[in-house]
Amino acid sequence: MPKAANKSVADFLRTLEKQDITLAEWSRRNGLDMQAVYTVCSGRALGRRGKARAVMAAMGLPLPPMHTNGSRSPQAALATATAAGVAA
Repeated sequence: MPKAANKSVADFLRTLEKQDITLAEWSRRNGLDMQAVYTVCSGRALGRRGKARAVMAAMGLPLPPMHTNGSRSPQAALATATAAGVAA
């Protein structure tokens, strides 16, 4: 596993390429679910919790904030953003 923190998935993949390690090999070496690794790399998972968060941590990527108030509906998120003055 790369020791330095990576700023993005692309940085992580470049590091693996320099070390001549495939993504599948890296996931096996680190005991991670290969499908979860590919899901994070493709951007389909945000890494807020579960396997995707563990994968992002192992990759040395910055972790997004976890949900602190349980699952919020999109309407509640929009109302919060609107109240904060953030354009949707």
